[in-house]
Amino acid sequence: MTSTDRELEQWTEMWHAPSSAEASATPEAIHRHVERRSRSLAVWLAGEMAVTACAVVVLLHRAVTNPDLFEKVSMGLLAFIVVSAMGLSLWNWRGVVRTSMSSTSGFLALSCDRLRRFRRAIRIGWGLLLGEVAVFVPWVWHQLYGGARVPSDAAERFGWGWLAGVTTIGVVLLVGLEVWARREDRTLKDLTKELEGEDVR
Repeated sequence: MTSTDRELEQWTEMWHAPSSAEASATPEAIHRHVERRSRSLAVWLAGEMAVTACAVVVLLHRAVTNPDLFEKVSMGLLAFIVVSAMGLSLWNWRGVVRTSMSSTSGFLALSCDRLRRFRRAIRIGWGLLLGEVAVFVPWVWHQLYGGARVPSDAAERFGWGWLAGVTTIGVVLLVGLEVWARREDRTLKDLTKELEGEDVR
């Protein structure tokens, strides 16, 4: 192993999880780290599926039991959007949840592929957020003003404030993930250039 290759592996390990326990950044340490990331991704997807299942049960229950046709349609649409987003998420991460790594170049290729899919997941997240807002805006309006109701000022503040707050949290989260993805992309490009330079030499 050349000194350049060893230095590249050290940068790679520091990029993912800098810690004194893995400061040596041996190929075995990198392999263990990639396996931990794979397990984390599997746990994340399992949790996402559990949350989706709970949300769909609640939404469909409201759609079936509520006598209001507008409520039925709104909850049914939300359930469809949530299930569609989960399906896209499973499709997006297929084939990269568990994998093996035998070389530095293989590790970088896997990292690039996961980053590409992570960015696609962010786009799916934007679509999910927009779909939910498109349903919730008329739903909140119906809850406040449907049937010629005259809501109190407190009810209006709560209804629209809740929608604005949830939407803002979603936007901030997605923007933060995009910033992180850009930073990771720059790091991966630097590491890839270093590896290609070593291959040429």
